Amino acid sequence: MSPSAPFALPALALIGVLVAAPAAASASEPEWSPSTVIASGAPKSGGVAVALEGDALIALWSSPTGSALTSTSLDAGATWTEEQLLGRENYGADGPMLVSTGTSTVAGWVPNENTSTRIESSTTVDTGATWSPWSLISAYGGIVPAALLASDDLVVSGWRQGSSLVGVNVSRDAGATWSLPITVVATPEVVEADFAVAGEVVAASWSRFLDFGSVVEASVSVDGGLTWSTPQMLAGSASVAYRPNVAVDANGTVVVAWDQQSGTDVLAARTDDGGATWSAATSVASQPSLALEMRLVATSAGFVAVWNEVVDGVHVLRQALSQDGGLTWSDATTIAGPSPSFISASVDADGDTVIATWTEVANPELSLFTLRSSVSHDGGLTWGATTELWPDAASGAANVAIDGTRVVVAATFSTEGGAVEHRMRSIGLAQAPTDPTDPIDPTNPTDPIDPTDPAAPQPELAESGAADVTLPLTLAAAALLGGLLLMLRSRRSQPQR
Repeated sequence: MSPSAPFALPALALIGVLVAAPAAASASEPEWSPSTVIASGAPKSGGVAVALEGDALIALWSSPTGSALTSTSLDAGATWTEEQLLGRENYGADGPMLVSTGTSTVAGWVPNENTSTRIESSTTVDTGATWSPWSLISAYGGIVPAALLASDDLVVSGWRQGSSLVGVNVSRDAGATWSLPITVVATPEVVEADFAVAGEVVAASWSRFLDFGSVVEASVSVDGGLTWSTPQMLAGSASVAYRPNVAVDANGTVVVAWDQQSGTDVLAARTDDGGATWSAATSVASQPSLALEMRLVATSAGFVAVWNEVVDGVHVLRQALSQDGGLTWSDATTIAGPSPSFISASVDADGDTVIATWTEVANPELSLFTLRSSVSHDGGLTWGATTELWPDAASGAANVAIDGTRVVVAATFSTEGGAVEHRMRSIGLAQAPTDPTDPIDPTNPTDPIDPTDPAAPQPELAESGAADVTLPLTLAAAALLGGLLLMLRSRRSQPQR
């Protein structure tokens, strides 16, 4: 062995340790928080809506005996403020809706009235600490709310009146005041309606019975919902078209997608001139056995269509993406499934973040559902693994709030005695410390931290990081020491000159 060989031993040992050491962890998919309770004990209550406004998480739910109730959390749902009553005392509220504008959060609901169904609203500009007096924003009766949407200070309440009219109410000041009801279309046999907004472009689409089938029609406003284009028929009655969904991208392009029974297709049409002209219907997904629960959103990558496809009695959640404004669509891909029982599917998006949620029957006898989800962090190009959010929900749907990379999902559960419990899970919300001995006030962002104070929190190396770094360095040091000992022994054994 040459005199340099002992030095090579620790070097080789060190290289071996570094090669064997685990690689630096790559950016992994964000994890869901544990399930936390928003509110409980409200008898026979309906669903729960959630909204993100800055660092605040606001919830709205309904009770037949307490009207619309709201509460706010500043620590990602760990604790909630005292419940506040919105609307009228002793009136219930159906269909709770929340939307954030960036400067306010707007609530909408429908009181339980035997004679007239109308939409009421209230607004907060201090993240739920105080709310404006409730106001009636739809003067008509028989209203079925379809959407509460916001684009900066523009807020749009979309609805249909029975089966005869589709309309909106518009606020230009973040929900402080509202326009009178504005008619989008007055036409008979309306079945359902959907709305979308981006910038000043507001789009509406609806289906209605005609002859012996059903048609899909649409109209667009380019002035924030004040005036509307002449309604256009996108699918004729011979096609039995239904369940339209509409989305608007940042360029003002509008895409409407719908289920078409006679051709067993999922179809879409688009307009980029404010609804003056529409493209011919394009196939989003060809020859599904049965497409249900079509949902459409605009993302950073394009338009994403998600639907529940039933083939030979088995349910599969499918999606397709258009990156050219709805002109062409990717091959349909599977997000989840197969499953014996998808009940409802939904998709929500904000920029790069897209979440699909769906429910499956967990226990038909007890009317319990399993809520699952999958999240895309690149606008719908790829999707993460399926996550079981809850195995025992009493509601077949979930409400979602998205703000950038932050996601909140809320659902309703049955409890003993016939009451309910509203729960939530989230991605990307930093939960503040709840230890009363913690010297930092999580509600005070200016609370100073003295690093010399022994009571102040000290930075700690993450457990996984400590394991990744300490072990390789310890092995390397041992190898280096061993090499030096071998070197000394080798020198002693060499003949003296």
